Amino acid sequence: MKVLGVGAGALTIGIGYRACDEQRRVAGPADVEGAFRPNAFVTITPDDRILFALNKAEMGQGIITGYAMLIAEELAVPLARVQTHFADGAPEFRTSDGMQLTASSTSMRQGFVPVRQAAAAARVMLIAAAAERWGVEPSACEVANGQVRHVASGQQASYGELAGSAADQPVPDEPPLTSDTAPRLIGSSPQRVDIRAKVDGSVVYGMDVTVPGMVRALVLHPPRFGAVATEVQADEARAMPGVIDVVSFPRGVAILAEKYWQALRARPHVEVAWSDGPIAQFSTTTLRAQLAQQEAEAKQTHRDEGDVEAALAGDVSVVEAVYETPYLAHAPMEPQNCVADVREDYVEIWVPTQSPTVVQEAAAAVVGLERNDVIVHTTFLGGGFGRRVVPDAVVEAVTLSQLVGRPVQVIWSRESDTRQGHYRPLSRSSMRAAINTDGQPIALAYHSWSSPILADQAGLFAAIGPDWMPPSVRRVLGKQGAKLVASDLVGGDPLGTEGVKETPYMFDNIRVEYSPIRAPISVAFWRSVGHSFNAFVIESFIDEIAHASERDPYELRMALLPAGSRERAVLEALAVLGGWGEPAAPGFAKGLAVHASFGSYCGQLVEAGVIEDRIVVRRVACVIDCGLAVHPDLVTAQIEGGIIFGLSAALWQQITIEGGEVQQGNFDSYRVLRMHECPQIQVEIASSDHPPTGVGEVGVPPIAPALANAIFAATGVRLRDMPLQAAWDQRDRGAS
Repeated sequence: MKVLGVGAGALTIGIGYRACDEQRRVAGPADVEGAFRPNAFVTITPDDRILFALNKAEMGQGIITGYAMLIAEELAVPLARVQTHFADGAPEFRTSDGMQLTASSTSMRQGFVPVRQAAAAARVMLIAAAAERWGVEPSACEVANGQVRHVASGQQASYGELAGSAADQPVPDEPPLTSDTAPRLIGSSPQRVDIRAKVDGSVVYGMDVTVPGMVRALVLHPPRFGAVATEVQADEARAMPGVIDVVSFPRGVAILAEKYWQALRARPHVEVAWSDGPIAQFSTTTLRAQLAQQEAEAKQTHRDEGDVEAALAGDVSVVEAVYETPYLAHAPMEPQNCVADVREDYVEIWVPTQSPTVVQEAAAAVVGLERNDVIVHTTFLGGGFGRRVVPDAVVEAVTLSQLVGRPVQVIWSRESDTRQGHYRPLSRSSMRAAINTDGQPIALAYHSWSSPILADQAGLFAAIGPDWMPPSVRRVLGKQGAKLVASDLVGGDPLGTEGVKETPYMFDNIRVEYSPIRAPISVAFWRSVGHSFNAFVIESFIDEIAHASERDPYELRMALLPAGSRERAVLEALAVLGGWGEPAAPGFAKGLAVHASFGSYCGQLVEAGVIEDRIVVRRVACVIDCGLAVHPDLVTAQIEGGIIFGLSAALWQQITIEGGEVQQGNFDSYRVLRMHECPQIQVEIASSDHPPTGVGEVGVPPIAPALANAIFAATGVRLRDMPLQAAWDQRDRGAS
């Protein structure tokens, strides 16, 4: 089994840092003389330290604590004994998809068994070394608090004392996991291991990195995608204190200075004339109008059961609705940034990234080196949400470092972070349902339009260098070369209908179709990806069916969900937690939604209303079934964060483009939920015997439909377009 992959049993122990000879390395935290390193992840030093190399990004979700708990569990030590550091980009840290990547809520799913196996292998080898030293059977020994002890004689030795001899023991293929029988930490909620560093400010985010001789770069990006600088006047800026130079390069104009604030002060003294670029006439208003008028182009069927058209043509009532969602930016609190140092035969990079593999591939393409000649040091991330898979800030830093011959730190402004984004796709969804004379829904037809993310990302990577695409992306897409378009994807982009094509709702006749939107705007993976808009559509429409058939929305869902399903169990628990059927506060009403994504099942009940034409969310109740909750408090925190993230998008957020220019720039025009606007949130974690599944994105999809359903219950107005506050303000022009 691949290192940290999920599969048939064993972790491939014995692959250490130096297992891949062609991988260039620099000394890291685990490079200690005389250390015991049974695999790439666990190191035990002679002075009794336990070091763990984390191959995932820590962006607030808590995986640095979750994985450390797994190590501490298997080595029978207190959590505080495990010292975690980020693994540099290297082949041994890639997972079963061939990439070192943190995405799709997979970290705990991928690592739950293999990370424990990595520690369990060390434990087995330490016990074997002690048993050999004492001339006893390994089965007569036990571990506790960082020591191996012979039960009968009372002899004991610390892990550090045994490090040298443990290294000579054979590496077990399938080490037994102690926590399967007697877990100590798994399922508890100890203090996060990074909390002190975050409180005292010692934690290092990408923006905190400094290296000797480093130059700061403030990049002035074009106002329109694809535009280039045609004229730059910067003599006055070049003469200012600390300014090294002002240079044009393919992605914009860079002010290079010894300090970032010197570059910022020089900014008003740089005048740039920009070309129109290829999308100067593009408008999201026009795009939405065109989508409303056009017939489906290149319609692709993702699910087709029964005979939908015959059912819709029968003696039935037909319910129809169209939903729209806008482009969305990721807006992490830490803007895009990177430090790059280009040398003659290698590149060293410090970056808050979700994928060191992508960074390696992008940097290697820029400078013309091999991927393994790129050393990537991952820092803490100030938010990711999918945005930090895209390496555009890396490309800029590498390009500028190569240009000036010094290490360069690129830090984007908030406005660049918003306007140079790779957005969540704009979508349009057409829904039809048939209700028979008995009031039973018998058919569902879903047709979705959105930009294909996979094809777009292939094009993005290809743009880094002529005729180039990362092998990892090529493997995912199953295509060769760089000229990939939407039509190349067999069956269309599967992300365009995810969350609907596999809906558990039992319709005798169901058809799910997809058509790509061909627009010149780059789209990318946004927290919960296609689930973020498809859940809004399907869960809002189920309520519309309930209203048309004069049935309670909860009761209709229970009737449509299979008996014994995990969605049904979550929905039942949610009704109890949220008090479904009990009156809401005066002026408010309740709405609910349930949705499965990333292997988990999430139900949310929202109590909301409209006060003086402003949508107000009073309370959110949530039930999450994510299998075994390794650290319940982290699960709760992630769901709370997902709800707040999703509410911000549901209520206010949108990226609009006019004349090729993004209209939003900072948080004044791209709103996030303020503290005084945050509702009361109550999260209940369902007890489960299933292994851990996704958490980081799962809280986002149900919140928008639950809110829209609550607004309808409170006001009788059905809002089908996001953001919902804008749809409410424009309700006299079509929403009903």
